[in-house]
Amino acid sequence: MTSNELFPIEREILEKLKEATQRLKDEGSARKWTTAFKETLKELGEGRGLAVWGSFSDDPDNSEWLWDITWADCPKDSEGRYSWRGLRQVVLACEIEWKPDGDWLLEDFLKLTVCNAAYRVFVFTQVPNNLEKWFDMLMDACPGSRGYRYLAIAVPNTVGGKVEYRAWTL
Repeated sequence: MTSNELFPIEREILEKLKEATQRLKDEGSARKWTTAFKETLKELGEGRGLAVWGSFSDDPDNSEWLWDITWADCPKDSEGRYSWRGLRQVVLACEIEWKPDGDWLLEDFLKLTVCNAAYRVFVFTQVPNNLEKWFDMLMDACPGSRGYRYLAIAVPNTVGGKVEYRAWTL
């Protein structure tokens, strides 16, 4: 089922990433955009009391776990750190891809189609002439009848562009 109706957490993610996009509109560095988006998702996940795994500039001991960003429900160990040993659920898996190429997009997106997460978020570079084609490609790549939830967010690669998104459950 394709629907652009967002769940509350998806709406919050989208709004926070739009805010980050506005702050970064004059920055040309994919690294700065990636860092800002990861930090935004980190804050949202930690605010929900979840373990957040990804490569972050302020935490060199924290690394990616399977996806660019992972939110996980798991207990803390005796030192107060989240422990993967007690993993109960992957709440969110996110991939970010800036190369404006269908094969690169699909390669990263397919990682999300095989994970068992409550939410799957894909952030990518928007190229206006290919936008609908790329959204269709992503939706077509999803195996059906699993009840998986997806949110694809296309970030403009030009000043003044508008963040576009599609959300669906299959």
